[in-house]
Amino acid sequence: MANSLLKTPFVDIKSLLPNHMLDTNKKSITRFYPRQENRYTNMDENEKFDLLDRFLDEQLKYYFSKFKNIITSITGGGDSRFVLAILKEYLDKVEFFTYSTKSVADNTSYEGQILTYDLIIVNQILEYIKLNHKFIYYKENRIAIEDKIRNLISKNSIGPASSFLVPQILEHFPKENLFHLRGNLLESGQARVYRTGYRESDINEVKVEFMKRYGKTSDDQAKLYAEESFNEFLESTNYDENIYNFHLLDLYHWEIVDGRWYSEVINTHDIIFETISPFNHRALIEIALSFSYDKKRDEYMYTEMINRKFPILNFFGDNNLLNLYEQTRDNKY
Repeated sequence: MANSLLKTPFVDIKSLLPNHMLDTNKKSITRFYPRQENRYTNMDENEKFDLLDRFLDEQLKYYFSKFKNIITSITGGGDSRFVLAILKEYLDKVEFFTYSTKSVADNTSYEGQILTYDLIIVNQILEYIKLNHKFIYYKENRIAIEDKIRNLISKNSIGPASSFLVPQILEHFPKENLFHLRGNLLESGQARVYRTGYRESDINEVKVEFMKRYGKTSDDQAKLYAEESFNEFLESTNYDENIYNFHLLDLYHWEIVDGRWYSEVINTHDIIFETISPFNHRALIEIALSFSYDKKRDEYMYTEMINRKFPILNFFGDNNLLNLYEQTRDNKY
């Protein structure tokens, strides 16, 4: 709970949300974005994709002209497929990796089962697309985190994320000036918080999500603390004001879920590489949020972008061991 919303584990130190600013004189937090209705909502769809292509391509041209030693991780999910698609012209300039618990199917834990999907699906992709790629089996090849590195991580992060990857990267990519191109923020435009069914853009729905995460406990005192924390947060930020036509649950995922988690991922891994995050770009996220709820829920923008740039990638299952043909066949017969 100490890491939720504006709270931190430190006395008299609070965090600040994306798209908000602190008035140091008044000690008040104010939303500065959005400043208007979503500029892309009524734009022709082809124009949206042209802009996506342009914004991403300009960034990639810059990165690859300035930096060497660019790596990126790929999994069995759609976000990795999107990253592969936008990197199509640069595949020979990138080293790819996939981490899994073991080199064989691992059903000993939920973590192992999920990462087994990555292992199998990435191998399917590698059969057809040539990549400079390596697997990292972090439980078969256990590498202890040195005390010096552990201390650096703990000083740089409130809640370390995937710290086991730090010694693995040091062993598998022993290079200076390493850059990791990530696709984590892609989920900002995928209606992640309410994809199982449409919900109204309402602060009460935000509270429902917050309480699911921090107030789902049999401890009445902890539940009360969560409720008080949310009310304090709302009083400090007026979170549901000045959002124009943006959906509050989309903003909640972008600013509070991703805003907290993603920064901790970067803080944890700062000591091994610099992060390149092409989608950490307000216009790109705004375009993603301009699509209808159904298209956000179905990740249409992402699969359509893949279709336009590298269509074979849509053939492989998205966190599904069956390819597109097999899924269609099995649904029919």
